[in-house]
Amino acid sequence: TKPIRPPGRTSPPSFRTPRPVPTAPLGATGVAVPRVCLGTMLFGEATDYAQAARLMSLAADAGAAVFDSAEMYPVPPRAGTAGRSEEMLGRWANEYGR
Repeated sequence: TKPIRPPGRTSPPSFRTPRPVPTAPLGATGVAVPRVCLGTMLFGEATDYAQAARLMSLAADAGAAVFDSAEMYPVPPRAGTAGRSEEMLGRWANEYGR
């Protein structure tokens, strides 16, 4: 897997090699999900896209595979920012091939 370079990053941190993340069963579905996820509740309010992209890249490179997002994020919900964290997540996924 090619490491992801967030905007402005010229050299990778020491943990760029993806690591296995512990998983847990999702109820009785037979599906295993990572025990670690990245929440995006403040993306678009307190966190701009450049910082959000850096956080998502670092999380993905460390083995995270679940990103918590919701149409009401960022918090506090306002008409002008509703859905912004989802937009940032989608933009990052598109730009970095995730």
